[in-house]
Amino acid sequence: MRLLAPIADPAAPLHRRNPVAKLVGAFGLVFVLIVAADPVTAAVALAAELAVVPLAGIRYGVLLRRLAPLVVAALGVFVVTLLFTTRRGGADLLPGVTVESLNTSLGMALRLVALALPGVLAFASTDPTDLADSLIQQARVPARFAIGALAAWRLAP
Repeated sequence: MRLLAPIADPAAPLHRRNPVAKLVGAFGLVFVLIVAADPVTAAVALAAELAVVPLAGIRYGVLLRRLAPLVVAALGVFVVTLLFTTRRGGADLLPGVTVESLNTSLGMALRLVALALPGVLAFASTDPTDLADSLIQQARVPARFAIGALAAWRLAP
């Protein structure tokens, strides 16, 4: 089983879109999430991304299996940030845990998942050959770069 193999239904609306357009859309959302650090923005973005999953032709169970390492990492970020953050304002909820530390750690964990999900959706619904062709034709990247990206994508486990 290839971890990065396309898992989307080829008849899905997002699967038929231009691979470069999918990457540009993913990068646009990622840029917004890098700038905004609050948990509300990350939660809204994550909810919108999860609403788009059926348009990519991916079942939620398959997506959850693919995102399992990311969810574990997000839980780790949540716990470590909750315990070791320097933001300790607000009311005490538990010993060493305040409202501000909880908001900070929740924002970091949600933002991690919300940052990664657009890329996962874009690449899970993209064929590597279509991506290389689109990079050459629409993005006007050099053929050497596109063929290198194709080779790297095919060699990914």
